[in-house]
Amino acid sequence: MADSARWDLATAGWQVRAGVRTALLDLWAAQQRLASTQRQLTLEDELVRLLEQRFAAGAASSVDVMLARVARARITFALRGLEQTEATARVRLATALGIPVRALDGVTISFGAFNHPPPLPPHLDAGTLRHEALTKRTDVQASLREYEATQSALRLQIANQYPNVTLGPGYNYDFGVNKYILSPGADFLPIFNQNQGPIAEAVAKRLEAAANFTALQARIIGAIDQAAAAYRTASQSVATGNALLAEDEQHERQIASQFQAGQVGRVALVTAQLGVAATALSRFDAVAQQRQAIGALEDALQLPLFDPGHWPVVPRPTPRLSGPEHSV
Repeated sequence: MADSARWDLATAGWQVRAGVRTALLDLWAAQQRLASTQRQLTLEDELVRLLEQRFAAGAASSVDVMLARVARARITFALRGLEQTEATARVRLATALGIPVRALDGVTISFGAFNHPPPLPPHLDAGTLRHEALTKRTDVQASLREYEATQSALRLQIANQYPNVTLGPGYNYDFGVNKYILSPGADFLPIFNQNQGPIAEAVAKRLEAAANFTALQARIIGAIDQAAAAYRTASQSVATGNALLAEDEQHERQIASQFQAGQVGRVALVTAQLGVAATALSRFDAVAQQRQAIGALEDALQLPLFDPGHWPVVPRPTPRLSGPEHSV
């Protein structure tokens, strides 16, 4: 049970880390969307100004001006909402770090891990992911230690009552299906009326520990499958966004060349730039979803994916006190 408590402490550390990463990811996404939306608003302001000039000269209709103003108002409201989202994300980050939000004022935060995450295979192998999680997750280790403790307690009760009865190890890892197989049954125990109390209690506790572990294992496998599927879907959306953005950027370059040659006006160029900005923002939504999927996969595996190699420290057991004054 002491080993189980140590692993529980490490699990708490992972939970704190996950909270900080989630808050950082939300802040990064909010700032990126805020910058992109500000770029859109700047371009929309210019487009409204140009159309108003054209309308005054009789070269544009009032409908064109009205539509541009409506689009500008929509972007302005979106910008105000993103400013609120960014402020909320800063508060959540400060809360996750355990500091007042004012402590983040003037602090430069690096988002390099989100801007350029380590590459992951496009098709993640479910068996490999399960093996990584079930052999390394701290809560799995804690649950196994707890199961071993109930196994030891049952073995002790049997030894006290029936010296000739023994129990096996209780569980093993099946590499074929990448799952732990528990054997909590105790049908073979010769329970007699005068001894059924302590043994039945130990059996019940072992069954409870086995049920808890089985439920934990099922949740982990489900979380891995869900995160892997989300990553695949988001990666496909990012690829689609990259292709669409490349097309819009190519179109913008063509319009810019025509503008330099005097073949089109400034309105056409700003409109093309607005198209690129809108597509870039939509592409970023897919990028943010992909990063969130990586975070979910990181939590499911308890494996540092954004910063490989930076493992949390598992507390070591405190050495037993020695010396005559502490002898037992």
